[in-house]
Amino acid sequence: MDAAARHDRLMGKHMPLSTVDPSWPAVLSGNRQLPEQVPQHQTGIKAVAIAKLTVTTRRARRTNPIAEIMRDDS
Repeated sequence: MDAAARHDRLMGKHMPLSTVDPSWPAVLSGNRQLPEQVPQHQTGIKAVAIAKLTVTTRRARRTNPIAEIMRDDS
């Protein structure tokens, strides 16, 4: 199997779209999805991850003077 065929196989392009589970992330199926096509539970998971990261970052800035100096005030 050549590199291009292996890449296509890894990206899921060898499979007809009907066999790809629509609940899988777009990255795994090799397809770009518009925001309205993304299943709702994925959006929720992403929002939770961003919220956790935000809280962690705030906590680090409060306790770490170096992070305070390096903070980008935008």
